[in-house]
Amino acid sequence: MAKSRCAAVWVVLALFAAGTARASNIDENIRNARKKVFPALVNVQPITETFQGGQKVVTGSSVGSGVIFTKEGHVLTNFHVAGHAKKVICTLGTKERIHGKVVGGDPWTDLAVLQLDLEEWKKIHPDHPLPVAELGASADLEVGETVMAMGSPLGLARTLTVGVISNTERYLGDDMKLPSGELTGLFNTWLQTDAAISPGNSGGPLVSLEGKVIGINSRAVGLGSNLGFAVPVDLVKQVVKQILDKGSVTRSTVGVRLQELRELEEHFGVDMRRGVLVAAVEPSSPAQKAGLKAGDLILSLDGKDLSARFSEELPVIYELFAQLPVDSKHVLAVLRQGKEAKIEVVTELLTQIRGDESEEQGWGLTVRDLTEAQKRQLDVADGVYVTGTRPGGPAEKAKFQEGDVIRFVDGAPTPDLEAFKKAVEETLKNKETKKVVGVKVMRDKGLYLRAVRLVE
Repeated sequence: MAKSRCAAVWVVLALFAAGTARASNIDENIRNARKKVFPALVNVQPITETFQGGQKVVTGSSVGSGVIFTKEGHVLTNFHVAGHAKKVICTLGTKERIHGKVVGGDPWTDLAVLQLDLEEWKKIHPDHPLPVAELGASADLEVGETVMAMGSPLGLARTLTVGVISNTERYLGDDMKLPSGELTGLFNTWLQTDAAISPGNSGGPLVSLEGKVIGINSRAVGLGSNLGFAVPVDLVKQVVKQILDKGSVTRSTVGVRLQELRELEEHFGVDMRRGVLVAAVEPSSPAQKAGLKAGDLILSLDGKDLSARFSEELPVIYELFAQLPVDSKHVLAVLRQGKEAKIEVVTELLTQIRGDESEEQGWGLTVRDLTEAQKRQLDVADGVYVTGTRPGGPAEKAKFQEGDVIRFVDGAPTPDLEAFKKAVEETLKNKETKKVVGVKVMRDKGLYLRAVRLVE
């Protein structure tokens, strides 16, 4: 009996020792990973222009995170952190501040690339290259792997939190918006982790125990405990290549929103492994012009079968359409009311809802360029979108409203922001001889004439 009790004690001690050794190994791996990535960690302070009350406001209060990933000084961060920044101030792991600029960004995946001023670095460290973090891989990540979120949560620079991967293919929907209004999340699933991600962590790296970047932290759920999401690094690499090559990412669209099949296979009477459901068709889009309708089941694209039973499979389908050449013709096999048909569709360039914005001080208003997506949404051919008016300014007195689309100034068309700015400049130049300007504005699909008085 004594021998059996003794043996049991030894088993417990052995298990305790093994557990302690494993914990010690994890601690050591965390420390080693921190040493590899922390020097390349960046605190990002963007200087942006916002437009409020018909006026331009320069702000620089927000803080995000980033990570240096090339020896040339390129920094990865989120689009919602610095995508619209006019300039960027970066605080490195050495606690030194260096200026940066935006190389390009992609709101659809909420990614942006910055360029540090290497001359500033060389003045501080003439004999040392910039610290660089290594980009790893995300395709083979497994639920339960230990990871670290690094960044500046709540402005607290050089912070590390530890957790695990809790899901490797979380889909958050195709209608999410960034704070600046752009749509995001259409083309990617997310790495879900319980490593604490808070405001300020955005743009920082999600790091493996090997000390490699396996994701870029992007968002957290405010009402959820320990729910954070990162863009998988495999997608990051694809996006970054285009940004470094061209400054932006080019994609095609046919103008549909898709829905997973799940339990609808029996309703359609088709093989459960084939097809993706059309949930909505955008007005004036290539899909609408081709005759696609909500409720259609797309079975194939150019003869290649499509399948999306679950929501996390939808980004793959969206990406297939996105990779098609712009303005190219393709054949869709569609099932409608039990009958299969072939439909030809011509792709067009995918654009965002949000265009470039400008302040016109002489008129007391701010306007935004219309993107193709917004033209379809508003069902208007061209013009500039009014985003605000200055209290007491000429535009407010002329009863302009946010959401108006300015089509003509003094009888001349203003199809885009450049044309509108030139028209405004001309009116201000001649305001002493022509004090009132006639402006045609589209509102609620009606065209109204407004009188802008430039001189009282």
